[in-house]
Amino acid sequence: MQQVEMEESVRIRRFNEIPSAEEFASQIEPRNVPAVFSGCIKNWKAFSKWNPSNGGLDYLQVIYIYLFVFTSL
Repeated sequence: MQQVEMEESVRIRRFNEIPSAEEFASQIEPRNVPAVFSGCIKNWKAFSKWNPSNGGLDYLQVIYIYLFVFTSL
């Protein structure tokens, strides 16, 4: 019985949504087991801007060049 409990406690937890800070602190962190968060950043502005499939690398290149020139002056 103890072996089964141990196996249950080390299972990877999977989430399709970002938990709140309170949920993370109370339900995920104390268990000290791996957690996988899938698809949680699809709506983040950076995800769409940096995505190579829709020109994201061009966006990053423009920003990098601007920052490089600005900081070099």
